[in-house]
Parts: sequence; C-alpha cells; structure tokens
Amino acid sequence: MNFGDLNPRFPSPVRFLAWNILHGGGPARMPEIAHAIAAHAPDVVTLSEVRRTTGGQIAGALADIGLSHWSWTNPPAGINGVLIAARTPFETLRFPPPVSQRLLAARFAALDLNLIAAHVPPDPGSERAHAWKSLLDYAKSRRFERTLVLGDLNAGRDGDLHALKLDGQESLGKLWTWGFRDLFRKENTGLPEFSWLTPDRQGGGRIDHAIASASLSAVAASVRYSHVERDLRISDHSILLVDLVVSSTRDHVPGNASTEPTRGGGTLFSP
Repeated sequence: MNFGDLNPRFPSPVRFLAWNILHGGGPARMPEIAHAIAAHAPDVVTLSEVRRTTGGQIAGALADIGLSHWSWTNPPAGINGVLIAARTPFETLRFPPPVSQRLLAARFAALDLNLIAAHVPPDPGSERAHAWKSLLDYAKSRRFERTLVLGDLNAGRDGDLHALKLDGQESLGKLWTWGFRDLFRKENTGLPEFSWLTPDRQGGGRIDHAIASASLSAVAASVRYSHVERDLRISDHSILLVDLVVSSTRDHVPGNASTEPTRGGGTLFSP
C-alpha cells in the first residue's frame, strides 16, 4: 500500500521541490516563481531566501495549487528565511538563534518522514558553523528514521565545485558515516552538474542537495535539477526535484489528520 492509497491528496511517488528563490523573489519575479513551482506539480515545497515582504504572496500562490499547509521562519524585514509548504499537515520544529532563519524542520506523520529544510550561509564564520552543527545534530538524532536533508547547503564534495571555494566537505562526510546518501549522486555517479552559477557564469557548483537516511534513500525514484528557471534568471539557483515512493503502516490513521492549514507554531529543536 502506498501513501496515495491512504490519502488521495498525495499521489505516489511524493514529489519534493527545493529552491532558493534569490532575495525573496521580489514583486517582478513572483508571478514567474509561482508559475515555475506549479509547473512541476510538487507535493512538498521548501524555499530558501524567502522574505517578509513576499512571504504571504508565496504562501497564497502555493495554497492555490493545493499546498495549503505551510510554515516558515517568519524572518524580520530584510532577512532571508525558509518556508515549507505541503498538501498534508505536518508538525513544525524550529531552531533557536543564531540559526532560526537558516533551518526549519517538519515531521510528516502520514509519511513517517522527517524533513529539514536548510539554507547554510556561504561565508565562513560562526553562523555557518552553527548552521552545520544544528543540521548535523538533527540528522544524527534521526539517522535510523526516514529523514531528508533538503536545500541550499552551499557545499559540495569532490567534483561538485568548479572554480568555487567552499568548505563543508567534512560536514557532508559526517552525514555519510551515519548512512546518509546524496540522492543525485546515487544515480548519477560522476555526472557534472551545476545548481548555481557565479554571476559571470565562469564558475559554480552543485550546492543544492537532497541527502537521505539509509532507509529513505532506498525508496528514491527520481532526482533531477531543472535549469530552465535559472537560465531564464528567475533565480540564480536551479530547482531540485526529488520523487520518493514512501508508504507508512505505523503513523497514519485515515481520517484523523487535521484539514486545517499549518501556519507557524511548532516547537524549538534543541539537541
């Protein structure tokens, strides 16, 4: 039995979409962003660099395509945040400062799945170090469960970075030692790929990732990047699409899930 059998709102496989929309999207790009997301027909969306000025507009556009359950980091004016939206309810887990705008986690009981949406800052320093520590603590504590790390990590392993200097290889390596796997590399060994390009287009790398725990990586059906949106300069990042064939026999009881949108709320995650 797949999740589509349990809840018709979610077809199977379940499609996750992750995208850094570049400084909140802005009013001029918002219609293009909304159209691009809708065209990929996602079931769960994680967006980074969401801003207060456009967050409500984004949430409304996502609700129009059935993603009526949402939560975000509620960033202060001028600050980038993270948003998660889905077709089914989820429990939000928040992170304390200084990473409260960099990470947002969700527990999908109906999918028996944990999701952490991440936007790790690119510049070396304490904020990046704190973001990696919090992300790794969360992932390690849930390594034996279905757990998905999704978003802009501003990091890559061998062959992922081209004329681009970023650390993070050690942090990615820790995830590997706990059984997590890069879902794109699992199916595309050695294939060059760019999810972000420098403004002059002379460098870039695959810095947007879908990294899954061992039990979840086994059910990945498809992982790919859509570059059309980046090439059209709707954002400087490509869209990451992940299809997972997930089913739950433990957590979901048909008819018991709330149908009210999830907005805000949740608890702080402190390992």
